[in-house]
Amino acid sequence: MAVVTLCILKRFNPRVFVNHLKADKSGAREYGNLLTTILPYHSFGKYYYVLICKDNVIRNVINELVLSVYTKHHLKNPWWIPVTLISNVLALVLASVSAIYGQKLVHK
Repeated sequence: MAVVTLCILKRFNPRVFVNHLKADKSGAREYGNLLTTILPYHSFGKYYYVLICKDNVIRNVINELVLSVYTKHHLKNPWWIPVTLISNVLALVLASVSAIYGQKLVHK
């Protein structure tokens, strides 16, 4: 049920927005800069979405991997390309595990 809802909600809605406050210690920002960290937490969501909602998964995964290093930052600093690729492959592995075993609710 939740997977179907996630895929249906991928259409653009101009009334929906997110306010980014750029807080120092919140969310994914706690794990460092997404362009210079090896931690996979920044990329997990995009790979999970591709695995769950997209057709032609292999093409879309390769596309996401290429686009992750096809940036102005990586053009100026090519030594960060292996770090970013490792981070994205780790995120893909985590997303694959989550997609295979399904969504879980966390109870406190």
